[in-house]
Amino acid sequence: MSGFQQSLAVNQALRCLNAGDLAGAEQCCRQALQENRKNAYALAVLGQIANITGAYDQAGEYLQKAIALRPKQADFHTLLAEVRVTQGRYREALSRYEKVLKLKPGHPPALTGKAELFNRQGKYDKAMALLKPLVDRGREDAGMAVVYGRVSTRLDRPQDAIAVISRHLHEADLTDERRRSLYFALGAAHEQARDFDAAFAAYAEGNRLSEGGYSPEEDEWRTDLLMKVFTPEMITRAPKPADPSRLPVFIVGMPRSGSTLVEQIIDAHPRAAGAGELNTLPSLVSSMATILDCPQAYPDCALQFGQEDVDKLAEVYVDPLRRQARGAQRVADKQLSNYLHLGLIAILFPEARIIHCRRNPLDTCLSCFTQKFPPGVLGFVSDLRSLGHAYGQYRRLMEYWRRTLQMPLLEVDYERLVAEQESESRRIVDFCGLDWDERCLRFYESRRIVLTLSSAQVAQPIYRTSVGRAERFGEHLAPLRAALADEETSGGPVT
Repeated sequence: MSGFQQSLAVNQALRCLNAGDLAGAEQCCRQALQENRKNAYALAVLGQIANITGAYDQAGEYLQKAIALRPKQADFHTLLAEVRVTQGRYREALSRYEKVLKLKPGHPPALTGKAELFNRQGKYDKAMALLKPLVDRGREDAGMAVVYGRVSTRLDRPQDAIAVISRHLHEADLTDERRRSLYFALGAAHEQARDFDAAFAAYAEGNRLSEGGYSPEEDEWRTDLLMKVFTPEMITRAPKPADPSRLPVFIVGMPRSGSTLVEQIIDAHPRAAGAGELNTLPSLVSSMATILDCPQAYPDCALQFGQEDVDKLAEVYVDPLRRQARGAQRVADKQLSNYLHLGLIAILFPEARIIHCRRNPLDTCLSCFTQKFPPGVLGFVSDLRSLGHAYGQYRRLMEYWRRTLQMPLLEVDYERLVAEQESESRRIVDFCGLDWDERCLRFYESRRIVLTLSSAQVAQPIYRTSVGRAERFGEHLAPLRAALADEETSGGPVT
């Protein structure tokens, strides 16, 4: 937020924010608001923090309050536009960027944000037209270089991307997040140029800047606890909802396993809808003890379920899903981490459908390693050995659910889906209890906004270039191969 005239507390908040200390930044903002509840800059920083942590509605509220206090502050409008882009509210974001550019013509953050919006919409030529004049004059900052790199890669100009990104890699005042963005964009450009050694080095550096936060012991403990609580006897004995909903389709698996493609195929059906990565069930799980007034946390509180509890919990999930359904008979929730909660799903939603997306383990883990996830999310993705271990725990739990659950579960392999699109699509649609519709083969024609990392891939027909991707990186993936082999030795074949 250049040009801000902040209090000392807000200045400290910005230093914390740039260092990745979100808790410290929030504490400083709260202090500034205690001193002056109309401190627009503190509200704006809180908006940034909320945006980083995925609390997008809250981020919007903070930034709207900041704008109400300082309506001509261009940076506030730009930050709010970024939030709207993340939410998929593209029309509103574009209007906001254009307002900024009227307030402050040529404002680089607004130009960068507008170009990123065009990039997400697949309007690469429009994005390039905004960025190239500044880049040609060497006037771009690091943020603009990231977006220029992404757009150049989309336009099959990897060398242009590499040249511009490289100009900013070693700037002293970059935040870790900005540097991460540069390295991941650089890795994608080198990979497109088929320089896989350079690509891996860039991806590894981007991950080095965000590593940490994964505990193998905690992951194993969680898996063991879920298996201990949700036994076949417990699931059979537990009361079921009085009026079980047939609406949900739970798409589960590891990230980068083809789940967005499966969701798009379902959403293309006129009697179905894709709801994206809903946080409803994870939120329900985290607050379940409070909802049920139970002294034990989840999953242990599930052992105390009564009929009233089950009915209440099922309704908490289904009620907002109905509002998203738009009259659909099936709604797909592709919150992949719901694979952790399949025992709970079997109790609350016995008429639901579960689709498990699978992909070659090496390709899955490599794809996770080469994507820039939000900070603090999926701590295992930044280290190859952690990726292998986490994959093993996911596989171990899925094997347990296969043996335990008595409800429909469909396995969809990414490689088979891209090789046999029609037959696999028909299988998915039939599993959802829907009649076949040819539009499911033309999912890429949908005008639906996809907010996941795979948004660009599902905006085009199925392609096969990602199959066997890991082979291109050779010995760089030796730690991952070793970790997957260790998991196979300790828990059976990794599939």
